[in-house]
Amino acid sequence: MYGTHDIPTSMKESGLSLDFSQVDYGYQYTCKLADNKEFNKIILVDKARVLINPVEPINLPKHITNYLMLEFDKNLTIAPHQEKSFFATFPIEIGIFIFKRREFEPIDIISLLPAKYSLYGDPRIGVVARYHKTEIYSQQPEVDKLHYGIIHITVRNSDAQWNTISKLVLNAYGMKLFYNEKLVKLYASMKINNEISAETECFTPPPEKGFKKAMELYVSKKIAITSSKFLMMEGI
Repeated sequence: MYGTHDIPTSMKESGLSLDFSQVDYGYQYTCKLADNKEFNKIILVDKARVLINPVEPINLPKHITNYLMLEFDKNLTIAPHQEKSFFATFPIEIGIFIFKRREFEPIDIISLLPAKYSLYGDPRIGVVARYHKTEIYSQQPEVDKLHYGIIHITVRNSDAQWNTISKLVLNAYGMKLFYNEKLVKLYASMKINNEISAETECFTPPPEKGFKKAMELYVSKKIAITSSKFLMMEGI
């Protein structure tokens, strides 16, 4: 389902059905979910194509935060000045873009998972974040690419003490998602400063054969980004 498609077209995968039908005044877009909920939209355009790819998972049921918080199912204790990597999962939202030439317009955002939100930090100064609890893996796990992505996390303990981490908070505006026919990937780093603080950031990995970079929703909306990092000051 992910990728660029000529329209009219229709497709179905993992209980999600999408259809672009030609009508006299353009195209009718129909999205039908596994619970039979249906959404329709008329697109007034003579000729265009559609791009379907994963987007930052912070938009549903409406955009209330720029942050994603992953809670690990196990605490991880890391030695002083050590750097280690592992895998985890994160929720996926699916962006539907119509485009002509290089002008992209998001027409729909879909999630096959219920969105959960939580508070990171003190209620007075903390931030609301999209919440996801994940197992941790030493090797890349298999997941449904329309539900979950795989995040490769590199943790570096810059402190002179042992430290324990239980969560990761990311700025979604820094996310660089990559996908192929089988999976969605994201890369992030976490630099531990001390027992309660760390700096996190998503980054672009070296090119990997067969993977495409996803169109970010904030890029398509021409939103200016001031920083892609997040400073965890309320516990790690």
